[in-house]
Amino acid sequence: MEYIKIVNLQVNNNGQELFTAANLSITQHQKIGLIGLNGSGKTTMLRIINKQPSTMDIKENIVRLCDTYMVPQLLNHDRKSGGEKEKEAIASAIKKVNKSKQAVLLLDEPTANLDIVQQKWLVETLNSFSKPVLIVSHDQEFLREVVNTVWYIEDNSVNEFKGTYAEYQKKEEDDIRREETQYQLKKKKINNLRKVQRQLESKGHSATKKKKNSSWSDWKIKDSNKIEKK
Repeated sequence: MEYIKIVNLQVNNNGQELFTAANLSITQHQKIGLIGLNGSGKTTMLRIINKQPSTMDIKENIVRLCDTYMVPQLLNHDRKSGGEKEKEAIASAIKKVNKSKQAVLLLDEPTANLDIVQQKWLVETLNSFSKPVLIVSHDQEFLREVVNTVWYIEDNSVNEFKGTYAEYQKKEEDDIRREETQYQLKKKKINNLRKVQRQLESKGHSATKKKKNSSWSDWKIKDSNKIEKK
């Protein structure tokens, strides 16, 4: 069952492209981890899906067949009170989602203020949660334990990887190894070409050098290897 469908989303900030999303959807039982560099637009993506106002230039084609409930990242709290307030906000949002016929839970850096016990509670709660969740997080261990789909922002584009975060990491590692192998092969080929170039240059130099026992007239026509001069 499709809850949210995103087609050709374009987001510009101060005249510059922040990101685009060509074709994404949120379906039943998905636990999506949204990752990317700082400033790439992760929180903006959550706010757009949650229909929050923005000063950015947004061209959207989003079909929402559900309610959305977002828990923003809570800042300016000490570790204890921040964790307690974060847990309360998440628990409250989950209750609202469960009461709705169709709803998506949106979480922005949910583990940022949680201690170890609270993080364990969140992992267990989300793993037993039947409704879709879209999570922005830098916490790799948390992502490995929870998500079954990855949205990643790369080169100003939101892309989807259908698999767990651990599988996504393995794919990234495999891609890096493959690129490194290709780089080494290209480097070896370039070195071989340079070696051939040096050999040809050496032969060319010897062809223009007169031998001691040859006359100038003979040398002007042919070198010691009987190669005709050009």
